[in-house]
Amino acid sequence: SLCHAWAAGPAQLLPEIVCGLRPDPTGGGWSRFEVDPRLGSLAWAGAIVPVPGGEIAVFVTRERITVHIPAAHALLRDGVAHHGPATLTFDGAAS
Repeated sequence: SLCHAWAAGPAQLLPEIVCGLRPDPTGGGWSRFEVDPRLGSLAWAGAIVPVPGGEIAVFVTRERITVHIPAAHALLRDGVAHHGPATLTFDGAAS
C-alpha cells in the first residue's frame, strides 16, 4: 500500500521526475506549476496531482503534452502563464 515508505516513495517520483510536474520554485505552492517531462525510454506517462480546488493532470507522449489546469491555478510554460480552468495540448513533448 502507499502507506509504507517503500511503496510511497516511487509514487512521488512519477509525477515529479518522469512527468516533470512541479510547483513553481518561486513559491505559492501548487497555485503555479511547471511541466518539464523526461520520458527516458518510456513511450508515454501520465499523472494526477490533487490540489486545493481540483486536480492537475498531465499526459505526456513523445509527440505532445496535455495538461489540465484547474481554476485558480496557472501552468508556467516558456515564460507564459496559462490560467485555468483549461486543458491545453503542446506539441513537441518530452526528452
